[in-house]
Amino acid sequence: MVTEIEKYIDKLLPSDASLEMKQEILSDALAHFNDLIKQGYSEKDAYSAVIEQLGSFDGESEESKVVSESTATADVEEKTKKTEKSSEEKMRQRRKILNRVETIFNATFFPLILVIYLLISFSTHAWSVTWLIFIIAICVSAVLDGALTLAGKKEEGVIDDDKDEN
Repeated sequence: MVTEIEKYIDKLLPSDASLEMKQEILSDALAHFNDLIKQGYSEKDAYSAVIEQLGSFDGESEESKVVSESTATADVEEKTKKTEKSSEEKMRQRRKILNRVETIFNATFFPLILVIYLLISFSTHAWSVTWLIFIIAICVSAVLDGALTLAGKKEEGVIDDDKDEN
């Protein structure tokens, strides 16, 4: 595509244009082309964008300009759809992970609390006080469950962290 850009610039500029001016325009065009490639554009799309930026010479019809612009627009729309699908898939994966964490938490938390209660109670013989472990565990469970629910709603976009501060 680099040689095509060079040829295009040669056709675009008059023959009496200075070599320095041609080199500068070519350098700028190639830098723009490389930037577009780095941004994820295909070589064809990047080439079309560079040519569009340079403008046309008398040999290029308006129809070809319109076709290249519509092609570039369609490609951008396609990339946007792919990005949206990718972000939806990531969101599904995160929801799955949150559901697994919640399931594991619900299955293990209270049996673990019971073991802790029994260990502390048998070792201290403070049965009249250690029952409070269950009340504390219920509070901790509610807080953690709320945090998981909040994280899930945040993932779904129900809650927005980015609030405008005035």
